[in-house]
Amino acid sequence: MLNALIVEDEPLMREYLMTHLNQIHKEWNTSSCARDGLEALSLLKTQTYDLVISDIKMPNMDGIELALYIHQ
Repeated sequence: MLNALIVEDEPLMREYLMTHLNQIHKEWNTSSCARDGLEALSLLKTQTYDLVISDIKMPNMDGIELALYIHQ
């Protein structure tokens, strides 16, 4: 099973992605979610993920900054 991290500041969209990603493709497990890039950073430091689905515009740290951190 592959693990995904959902990073989304909108609660309804975050909940939708958490519940439906596994229904879209059975191999994906949404093991964690974060409300912004900073929260995602703390999760990325303690766990590994096969996929990060991130919003672009978020408070504190946006999705572009998060992608740059992951790339480094």
